[in-house]
Amino acid sequence: MKKKIQINVVGKDSTENVTKYNDLIKCSICVNNRTCTFWTTEANYKALVFDGFFINEDIADTKTGIINTTSVYTEE
Repeated sequence: MKKKIQINVVGKDSTENVTKYNDLIKCSICVNNRTCTFWTTEANYKALVFDGFFINEDIADTKTGIINTTSVYTEE
């Protein structure tokens, strides 16, 4: 089965034990509908936005908390 991958950006997360690293951005990577959470720095996130990797900053979804996303990538 070919893998489908998409990354969603949830935003800054101060509720988990990351408050001392206040520039971390919470993301979730979805691989074939399995979701795993990871954090990246705000500088890395902004660089990826600049490079066009994150494509939709206007999707703010209050229900899911998603503030940005990537395209869906399918394994060749």
